[in-house]
Amino acid sequence: MKKLLYLTAAAAALLLAGCKKDAASLAGDTFEATFSVNLEQPATKAVFSDGTSATALQVLVYSTTDGYLPNISKLTETINMRTTVTLKLVKGKTYDIVFWAQNANGPYTIAPAEATMTVTRTGNANDENRDAFYRLYNTGKVTGPINETIELKRPFAQINVFTTEADYAAALDSKINFTESGMKVTAPSVLNLRTGEVSTPVEYVFSHAAINVDETTKLAGYKYIAMNYILAATSPEVTKVDFSVWTDSPAVLLNEDLSVNNVPYRRNYKTNIMGNIFSVDGVFQVIIVPEYETPDYQVDF
Repeated sequence: MKKLLYLTAAAAALLLAGCKKDAASLAGDTFEATFSVNLEQPATKAVFSDGTSATALQVLVYSTTDGYLPNISKLTETINMRTTVTLKLVKGKTYDIVFWAQNANGPYTIAPAEATMTVTRTGNANDENRDAFYRLYNTGKVTGPINETIELKRPFAQINVFTTEADYAAALDSKINFTESGMKVTAPSVLNLRTGEVSTPVEYVFSHAAINVDETTKLAGYKYIAMNYILAATSPEVTKVDFSVWTDSPAVLLNEDLSVNNVPYRRNYKTNIMGNIFSVDGVFQVIIVPEYETPDYQVDF
């Protein structure tokens, strides 16, 4: 009897151990993935593009086999130029992780299940709340803890308009003091967050709004007129830009739909349109400047 009891107890112990192993296998071994998330930004005293407006961070996690994982994703993180995010990932799985940082009032709609970001194509011009940052990270097959630094970059081109200081002075001599600007431009409006691809270009309409008089530039001999962010592909594209200038308060239209064709733009680059806004010669220079990436692109009109 004692021998039988001993064998029964041993069998129970083996059965219990087997159950524990099976449970662990079903749950999967998990590892912590720690990401140091940074907004890639040079030191600047400019009003625009200093990165400080993008404080709301979303981290969207996708399994390459199971799609969007809402229970692992983090939709309400806060970032102040940098933060740390920790996720628990299952051994043997492969993940796409999307990092998206924007202003809480930014005109962007994220659809997590569809992995898309859609731009609101109307709103005020010269709006720094449109600044936002993005990065797609693929883990490969998870085999252990992950510790990565993630630098986010803009998925946008920044379109700037400048007038010459001489032209600006001529306007002041004529008792004209421009105070607002608007813009129309054609660009993509939907970003696929898992591929980085963008949709077919459509029209953006930026309503005339105040020009920030505190904005500084490195363009000697020019005065700032307008700034707007538009979604862009990683490859160079061209678009048409129509901009308008308004003066005094309440705003009175000064020049409407000043058009520049074949304006080059590209993701994470600045495009500067420079010319005589108030004069009638209609000569513009359009340059993509190496603010964020290199090499430079330049087109003279």
